[in-house]
Amino acid sequence: MDKGRRIGLLIGNSDYNDPHLNKLVAPSHNIHEFEKILTQAELGNFEVTTLANKSKSEIEEAIFDLFTNKTADDLLLLYITCHGLK
Repeated sequence: MDKGRRIGLLIGNSDYNDPHLNKLVAPSHNIHEFEKILTQAELGNFEVTTLANKSKSEIEEAIFDLFTNKTADDLLLLYITCHGLK
């Protein structure tokens, strides 16, 4: 039986057009450090896509792609770090 793929999408936004949202330092750093860990064969062995400060449409497309045409054996990881607003 085939083993599923391990696929990760890491999204980090730290720059915003809204003047009420401060620039964040951690998101860009976090996603790149997380990518280093996940892609190591002995730790995660994930295929990783990393998006930093991308547009809403680019992020939506990447999330759609992450969940499209996958099998029940695939392990998917979605990690998002940014400002959170209600």
